[in-house]
Amino acid sequence: MMVHKAYKYRIYPNPEQWQLIHRMFGCCRFVFNHFLIKWNETYAARFYAFMEDGAERKPGLILLSIMGSNTELSHRIKGDTD
Repeated sequence: MMVHKAYKYRIYPNPEQWQLIHRMFGCCRFVFNHFLIKWNETYAARFYAFMEDGAERKPGLILLSIMGSNTELSHRIKGDTD
C-alpha cells in the first residue's frame, strides 16, 4: 500500500517579497486568462462555423448530419410511440 505524505509550509515575506509574490501571481493570472479567452474564441468560431456550414458539407461529419435528421431513430431511442 502506498502512503502519501503532505507537507504544509508557511512563509512570512517582508513587504518587498509580498509585492513580488503578488506581481508574479498577477502575471500568471493574466496569462492564464488571456489564453483562456483565446481558447474560448477558437472553440466558438469552430462550433458556430460547424453550425452555419452544416455537417453534411464536412466529409468527416456526415454521420452526425444523418443521425441528427433521423427522427424515427431518436423516437425509438426515447421510447416514443406514434
